[in-house]
Amino acid sequence: MTISTLLAALNGSTIPGGCDTCNAEQEVARVGRITHITVHHDNQCPTLKQKQNRR
Repeated sequence: MTISTLLAALNGSTIPGGCDTCNAEQEVARVGRITHITVHHDNQCPTLKQKQNRR
């Protein structure tokens, strides 16, 4: 199985995990030939707050 085939199979799915400090979920969305993987953190996630404070 190629990575392209694997990512196409995961399109539209939600995968648990993606952050060591909260119960994050990863959302897989394919747009054309590009696959986006977005991590959705809990509202109180310390890692997310730290990343937001760097901006």
